Amino acid sequence: MRSQLTLLSLVAAGCTSKWDLIIYEDKSNLADESKWHRTFGYESLEACRSEALTQMSRNRETFPNADYECARDCKPMRPGSSVQVCDETTR
Repeated sequence: MRSQLTLLSLVAAGCTSKWDLIIYEDKSNLADESKWHRTFGYESLEACRSEALTQMSRNRETFPNADYECARDCKPMRPGSSVQVCDETTR
């Protein structure tokens, strides 16, 4: 019974992970938050990456120097902060 509860807890924890997509208009200027485009709630890293590539391809002429990042389970650094702390970030 104990191992079943542990497994159930692990499965439940895995189900809550969400990935956010951040597209930067200019990869040489990541500090300017007004040039970031963030979308939330992708179920997997693969879904986040796929959407990033789709959006960047669609906007290649407007933002030729764009880049992206996928971030998992982000939370504000402190209440009301725009700075996010994430469990994982990757490209």
